[in-house]
Amino acid sequence: FSVANASGRPIHKGKICLSGTACNLSGFEGGDRRLGDFFTVNFDHKGAIYIASGDTILKNPLGGPNPVGHPIFIKQSEGSALLKRPDSIRKTRCLYPLPSC
Repeated sequence: FSVANASGRPIHKGKICLSGTACNLSGFEGGDRRLGDFFTVNFDHKGAIYIASGDTILKNPLGGPNPVGHPIFIKQSEGSALLKRPDSIRKTRCLYPLPSC
């Protein structure tokens, strides 16, 4: 087990608000939810890690703070895989007949 800097830079600075929808009432001073609500980690059939989150560091077009987090997707490109042996994959198929037009 080791820790890696997956994004190469911070994707959030400051506090993360844990007060549910009341977070929006206090502005950014008390923290915000833009990172915490959308942080997901998973792996593919080969064991490579994927991270999906929100990037709250990006500024708005005028240079000020941005009220929304921008999507960021990160895929492991080096290091040990999570799985010792890759899972087999099956061919994708439709579960229902396709409609004809």
